[in-house]
Order: sequence, then structure tokens, then C-alpha cells
Amino acid sequence: MLDIAILKKLNQCPQVSHLLDYYFLSPQKIVIITKHFQSTTIYDYLQCNKTFSEHQTNKIVYQILQAIQYCLKNKIFYKNIHEKNILIDKRNLQIKLCNFYFATKLQNQLYYTKKLKINQSQKPPEYIVKQHYTVDSLTAWMLGRLLYKMLFLENPFQTLLQSVYFPCFLRSKPEISLTLKVFLNWCFEKNINDRIKINEMLHHPWITHCWI
Repeated sequence: MLDIAILKKLNQCPQVSHLLDYYFLSPQKIVIITKHFQSTTIYDYLQCNKTFSEHQTNKIVYQILQAIQYCLKNKIFYKNIHEKNILIDKRNLQIKLCNFYFATKLQNQLYYTKKLKINQSQKPPEYIVKQHYTVDSLTAWMLGRLLYKMLFLENPFQTLLQSVYFPCFLRSKPEISLTLKVFLNWCFEKNINDRIKINEMLHHPWITHCWI
């Protein structure tokens, strides 16, 4: 199965769940055993009505970008940046990506698909309108959505109409830096040609001036 092959390929990445073993329960069901990591998911953390500070989100996003960069260097596209798919150690905020079921081999052209396993209001506008996306456009949109939710405990867009036509509304509380506001707005550009690219994220001041 592709997700097993991907995990084997990424086993040296510190920000990815470490594969130990796997076995099949049936042709359609597989059990994956990963190395123990004392953690919860970001989703479960947020379910307790706890948000992250800008300092904390900076540390988390920096690690996610490191993991994404490692995946891309190994020709892997990790599509599903979502709070349910990121494990976090609450003691030191170390993270690991998990759930590579929807990851795929990297390709340079547009991705066309009728089934993108993301809630409707979270999908990027290019997918809603034309059912396509690029590695950069989807990664930036999903990372921006996750960052927004960690800060404000809600999604930046509540409907498909908002995703396609309306700018992201940045709340006044908690107060965040101007650099972060610029970063978030760039993640949510409607036109994929104007949206921030992965390489640009890695060199953005909010990332390069990381507080780790």
C-alpha cells in the first residue's frame, strides 16, 4: 500500500511518525504500528477549548514546514494538513505528522480530483471552482487554516461562498503581530498565482525569526 511505502521512505524524518511494523487484517484493512510518542492530536488539544499563543504556533508551524520540506525532497505530497493528523507533545510542543493515507507521489502539474477529503468550508477556492490545486496552493491554504484555528479556535471561513469570495477576517483577540497577519493573509490569497509558495513560507520573516 502506498501509505506504507511512504512511511518507510520518511522514517528518518523527526517530524513524521516512525513506522515500526504493519500487518493486514484483511485485503482492505491494515494495522500500522509506529514508535511510541507521548502526545495528543492538535484537534484534541483544541477540543479542550485551549488555544495556542503566537509563540507556540510559530514553533509548531516551523516544524510542520520542516516535515513538508522533507516530504517534498523525497517526492511525497502530504495533502492533509489538519489538526487531527498532527501529534503534539504538550510538554515541549514537538510534533509529528501522521495519517499518510491521502499522501501521494509528487508531480509538477496541477492535481485534478473530484474527492479531496477536506470539509467543504475548508477547501481552497481553486478546488471549489475548478476542482484542481497545486502542491503550493493547497499546502499554503491548509497550513493557514490550521494556524488560524490554533490561534482563534475556529475556521477562517464558515461557508464555500466565504472561501471563494471573501477575505479572511483576522480577529483582534488574541493580539497577533503584524508579521503574522501578513503571513496569514498571504496564505489565503484567492488567486493561486498570488498565494504564498512553500519556499516563500520557509523564508518569510515570521518563520525565519522563529522563537524556538
